[in-house]
Amino acid sequence: DQLIDDSDAVLLSYSRILNSGAALHALSRNRTVIAPRMGSLNQLQDDVGAEWLYLYAGAINSKTIDAALGWMSSQDRARCPDLSLYSWDKVGKEIRHFLGGISANVAKAWPAGSDARRSFSTPPKDT
Repeated sequence: DQLIDDSDAVLLSYSRILNSGAALHALSRNRTVIAPRMGSLNQLQDDVGAEWLYLYAGAINSKTIDAALGWMSSQDRARCPDLSLYSWDKVGKEIRHFLGGISANVAKAWPAGSDARRSFSTPPKDT
């Protein structure tokens, strides 16, 4: 955390990415994130505010870094990014809702007492 806190920004030079816990962590430390425009980072930028993520296309190079630094100096950022969509409370409720839907669908597909459901829910017997 100290390394992030001592920095003005966090550069994530992924070549492939779907989600980034490192980006969320940097944002939770109130640090700008510089990262490639890929995976869910576009959505993250929409969620927390465009002034907190500088997303670039292609491979990272000195021009990209210069552009990101210029962009950073021109931004009027809030004191903290809005991470409310990623709060433990909200994520926990969404997971509970998702798992409840799966459970309901299993119950509909395999009624209680059916062989398929019994084999799914009964541990194998020791032989």
